[in-house]
Amino acid sequence: MMHARIFLFKCIKFTRSLRLSLVAVICFCTLLLLNSLHVPVKSSQVILDASTIACSDFAPVITFPSRSPDCAKILNGDLAESCLWVHWHAPIVNESVIEKKAEQCDTYRQQFNSEPASDEEARFPLAFSIGMHRDVEQFERLLRMIYWPQNVYCVHVDRKASESVHRAVRAIAKCLGNVMVTSSEYVYWGGFGVLKASLNCAADLLHSVVDWRYMINLAAQDVPLKTNREMVSIFTILNGTNDVEMLPEMHFKRYFYSHIVSRDENGVPFTHRPDYQSNKLPVPHSLRMFKGNFAASLSKQFVSFLFKDERVLNFVKWLEDTDTADEHLWSTINHNAVLNAPGGYKGNCRKAWITRTVDWATDEKTVCHGKFVRDVCVHGVIDLPTLIKRPNLFANKFYLDYQSAAFYCMEHYIRERTKDTANKLELDYYRSLNAALRAGSSDSQCDHQAFNSRASIKGAANAIF
Repeated sequence: MMHARIFLFKCIKFTRSLRLSLVAVICFCTLLLLNSLHVPVKSSQVILDASTIACSDFAPVITFPSRSPDCAKILNGDLAESCLWVHWHAPIVNESVIEKKAEQCDTYRQQFNSEPASDEEARFPLAFSIGMHRDVEQFERLLRMIYWPQNVYCVHVDRKASESVHRAVRAIAKCLGNVMVTSSEYVYWGGFGVLKASLNCAADLLHSVVDWRYMINLAAQDVPLKTNREMVSIFTILNGTNDVEMLPEMHFKRYFYSHIVSRDENGVPFTHRPDYQSNKLPVPHSLRMFKGNFAASLSKQFVSFLFKDERVLNFVKWLEDTDTADEHLWSTINHNAVLNAPGGYKGNCRKAWITRTVDWATDEKTVCHGKFVRDVCVHGVIDLPTLIKRPNLFANKFYLDYQSAAFYCMEHYIRERTKDTANKLELDYYRSLNAALRAGSSDSQCDHQAFNSRASIKGAANAIF
């Protein structure tokens, strides 16, 4: 830091001798300093410029229009309309307000769909597992977008969340009879609690009186891209095949060592780290480790298998002191042919999956008109026309209090598409996907090979560490 100060002082002194303006001096010196230090520009900084660049032909918005966003224009890619709302960040409604509304149940229930939209949907109920930790309003509005009385919903609220958040969610569930709140776990990124919370919901959903066909695993920051009717059509084609992302797990540190949990002064876990002195026992039953996104669509038979097969139960127990267990369970169980899991996949690698679309900062193809949080794009208004053309069921991630028109217009999109029963979803892509899954065809995006044995993994790990 001292070298940087000396550098800036000399730079300013030199440029002043050239009689440059103060602004030019600062800009010139800062650029030289960054270049000399080789400081990388964060992807979030680049992305924040994406909206600015897209809206550069329009005058800056000083005050927002005294009307709602014109979502039809925004969804059709009208930049003039989109740029009016790029900087509109609406505040979140306090959870106590939502709790009081939900307690007036007869009135509150009127906000939600009251009967199935079609016989096909009535005969094909779905189950949803949703994890959340804050922003009850965003959860409530997501629920409203995907809610139908024939379905069943389970929500997990992080144990660390405020009591007011827990009360509000319980009030919503109490009013809507097919919504349940599962037992709470402490959740932090990479911790076993993420997976345990979802398993709690899965167990509760299996005990539901609703004979659901698929469980969709989500987070409260997801937003649907397809209507319930469209999801039912897609799952009918899949016909019991699971939709799970599967990649070889090459980050051996995640499971080669036991992990030590760190807790705060109140005993609440908040992170963990590998214990390099404590090698874990081999993966139970010689299973090959695979990773994949936590969001997945799992057949009821597969979910039931998770709780009945002794080998799976042993594997879940083994995962407890690993890193990102939530990324390993679905993919490893779904892939290993020796388990013969219902709806499983026998190929080498399957990167393409439809449950969720995510735009990563690490992907050079990513164009995000929002911002990055933990390398994931929080979508903005200008992203919507591209998102709604994707074949995925849900998109991650959205923040209700960031570029709020994006969430608002996705609500509009699902509502209007639900009404438009004449607009049929093209299903050929999903038929091809199901055929590839059943045939065990590998994805062209992942032609690299996983390690086949514990020995090769250990050798690679020793080389790395």
